[in-house]
Amino acid sequence: MADINFIDLSNMDSADLVEGVVIHPLKRARRGDSDPRGYLVEMSRADWTDERYDTHPPAMTYSSFTYTGITRDEDMWHVHPAAGVEGGIEQIDRWSFIGKAIAVVADPQTKNLNLFKIGTGWGEAGFYNLMIPPRMYHGFLSVGGVVDDEGKDGVWILNWPDKLYNYENPQLVEGRVPFAGSQVKLPSGNEFNWSEVREVLGLNIND
Repeated sequence: MADINFIDLSNMDSADLVEGVVIHPLKRARRGDSDPRGYLVEMSRADWTDERYDTHPPAMTYSSFTYTGITRDEDMWHVHPAAGVEGGIEQIDRWSFIGKAIAVVADPQTKNLNLFKIGTGWGEAGFYNLMIPPRMYHGFLSVGGVVDDEGKDGVWILNWPDKLYNYENPQLVEGRVPFAGSQVKLPSGNEFNWSEVREVLGLNIND
């Protein structure tokens, strides 16, 4: 099993990012050098042109909680739009996490693969928004760090997509592509799979 070079703010300048991917650092705002009340973080702004807020403003905002060790699709890429669907809608995602997550983005054409350590739980290096352009494969794994009201550990994702969710015709934007056969490979040479990522992280979903 080969090591995985996870990307975060500490090494993003030397990373071979998937085309169109943007890492936008987030800043903690305080009154003075030390504020006993805490701090404020701006999560999105209309003048953040690197994330295309000026030309592709958010159509909605949502959050979801995912338990530790879990992915939303264990063996499928998410992609916007769904391939081969007439009238498919391109969508930009803008992700941030409260807790710890591993985000993955891959280019279906070049097979370039990026894995990101993202979320407040990773410390300053994970404090950023990740913009995912249309037509790129993507997904995330919860590494936890936040306890919900039921006492379960997980991570919160916040997303500012530039398209509304289409309840009547979700297939127009919400595509799924199997990992198997996608030819996107981990450094080990194996096709991308979450089991190998969990092993590198020492994450056991049966704990």
